[in-house]
Parts: sequence; structure tokens; C-alpha cells
Amino acid sequence: MLQNKQEMRSLAFAKQSQDAFRQMDEGLDIYTTKTGQSSDAIKASYERILSSIPVDSPAIVGAALGEVNTQLDFTGERLEAASLSAIKFARHQWHSTYQTPSSVPSKLRGIWPV
Repeated sequence: MLQNKQEMRSLAFAKQSQDAFRQMDEGLDIYTTKTGQSSDAIKASYERILSSIPVDSPAIVGAALGEVNTQLDFTGERLEAASLSAIKFARHQWHSTYQTPSSVPSKLRGIWPV
């Protein structure tokens, strides 16, 4: 019986690890799709932002990096700082505007987690 519980825990851990990797990969894929670029510098910026601020999904970081890069043509530290600011601003605006999940218009539910 003990082996079965340990095996179940190991399988659960493996699944969670795979899910986390997929989410991380999805965020970087979003950036690459938006910009057509992929580099170690972007991966490093992506990881620094993820480790500096809690986000509901790593996809948010990839989307912010991609939008700031394509809209403002920022790169390097400037891209990282502006993307982080955009994430913080969007979170603040979202939560200030929609205080409860029921106040979120149905069209917007699922776009930004409440």
C-alpha cells in the first residue's frame, strides 16, 4: 500500500512538473509568435519577470514582452522594465475596475483571471 501512495505522489509530481513546463513554454511561444524573435536574452528577461512578480499565468509575461516589443520597439532592459510596468498596470486597472468576478463582462471572462 505504501508503494502505491509513493507512486501516486511521484506521478502527481511528474504531472505538475510537466504542466509547469508547458505553461512556461507557452509564454515564450506567445512572445515568439508576436515578434518572430527568440533569443537567450528574451528568455532571461522572461524568467526575471516571472520571478519578480506573481502572475496568474506565464502567458501574461510572454504577451506583455511581445506587445511592448512590437508596439514600442523596446529591447533589453528597457523592454523588461516596460513589460513589468505593463503587467502591474494591467493588473491594477483590472482589479480596480472589476471588484468581483460577477462584475466582469462575459466577453472578458477568461482573458484576465480574476
